[in-house]
Amino acid sequence: TRHRHAVLLKECEECIANFLRPDLSPDMACEELRMAVASISKITGHIDVEQVLDVLFRDFCIGK
Repeated sequence: TRHRHAVLLKECEECIANFLRPDLSPDMACEELRMAVASISKITGHIDVEQVLDVLFRDFCIGK
């Protein structure tokens, strides 16, 4: 778990560094922040409804 946490924190750090780039467009800056939050959420165990729906539609035959 500690290694996984370290990898996710490094991922978050890289996203925040990208967010701080002055040449980044506003939409890309928002995406970098979203990815940083997603990395932290994987550590804290917070699960977004969209993530659950993505797994359901990807792994199960819903609506076919």
